[in-house]
Amino acid sequence: MSVSPLASMDYSRYFTLLREGLPVPAVFLVRDIVGNTLAESTGEGAAAADVCGSVCLNCPKTTAPGDRTLQVGEGADRICYSAPIYSNADEFTGTLSVVITSELASVAGPSVGQIERLLGSIVNLVEKELRLTVELDAVARELAGRYEELNLVYENSEDGISKDADCETHNRLVADYVDYLGVDMVAIVFPEQDRIFCATGDDDPIEEPYE
Repeated sequence: MSVSPLASMDYSRYFTLLREGLPVPAVFLVRDIVGNTLAESTGEGAAAADVCGSVCLNCPKTTAPGDRTLQVGEGADRICYSAPIYSNADEFTGTLSVVITSELASVAGPSVGQIERLLGSIVNLVEKELRLTVELDAVARELAGRYEELNLVYENSEDGISKDADCETHNRLVADYVDYLGVDMVAIVFPEQDRIFCATGDDDPIEEPYE
């Protein structure tokens, strides 16, 4: 079974934004398409898995493709609000949820509309990071493959390849990926060789290739 691309992300700052945007304490969690919990906030009381109830935990499984409707699941004493997360290919990848006690929700809690807008804005940020994460993972795999190819060339060359040519190849790789990804910097680190190749974008240029 493949690992969800959401599993490698850090959600602490998103949970902080949710916490600051809500007038009452809540539990926040991220789940994959089959309902497995990938990340959960701490310090807000009982674990969401213990308070959501089967209806809430099943909500990722019942999300229709392309549907961005907020799902509301009610347990014995908790209400769970879940917003779907989509990949750059518009594939449903999981949910971001807010769990609030029924008592707080009825007395001092925000309206469903307020929660929907808050979750929507946070999900938008999560999806942007997800797209970049997927692209960077693909780049890392390609770089690893190209590095293996270079190793084979070096090993099979009778005359060998000069260090200058090696440096030029790696510097060109990192420069190409800075342009392709539109990021501030890309670096390749070879710890065993004590070598680093990096390139930066136009806003923070490196005057000479760094090795």
